[in-house]
Amino acid sequence: MLNEYAEKAGSRRRVGVSVQYIAGDLAEALELPREGGLLIAEVERASAAEEAGLRGARRWAVVGNYQIAVGGDLIMAIDGRAMESRNSLSAAMNHKRLATRWR
Repeated sequence: MLNEYAEKAGSRRRVGVSVQYIAGDLAEALELPREGGLLIAEVERASAAEEAGLRGARRWAVVGNYQIAVGGDLIMAIDGRAMESRNSLSAAMNHKRLATRWR
């Protein structure tokens, strides 16, 4: 999906998603891999992320003291780099050239 983003992004550097970082016990409570990643909460309309097919949450749940987006895509890594914070996506974007392929 991110390859499609890179191809469709044109000169835009903005992905068009809102994310929540999730890992550890919280990730396991949602039946996600413990190492976690960035859980997509929302995808902006007409954004490159929407065009690439990324999906945001379908509903929200409360786990412990946290309100968590449920049902969205989970971005665990980009080009082998783990997504370890909300800033990881921006950092990955800053290291990409426009129209390059993502893994």
